[in-house]
Amino acid sequence: MKVSIVSLYGYFNYGNRLQNYAVQEILKGLGCNTTVIYIQTIKERIREQLKRFYFSKAVGILIRPEPVL
Repeated sequence: MKVSIVSLYGYFNYGNRLQNYAVQEILKGLGCNTTVIYIQTIKERIREQLKRFYFSKAVGILIRPEPVL
C-alpha cells in the first residue's frame, strides 16, 4: 500500500523531523511504501531564496580573480 505523509518544511525543526521519521518507520514496518510531501510557507520560501542570493553574491566577491594590470 502506498502512503504519503504531509509534513511541514524546516531544517531546524528537529521535533518535526523525529516525528516524521517515527511515523515513516512504523508505516514501513506495517508493509507500506511511504513518501513524504513537504509543505513550505511563502515566508520560508522567500527567506531561503534571499539566503541563496546573498550567499552567491558574497562568494562572488570573495573569490574574485585578481585584475591583471
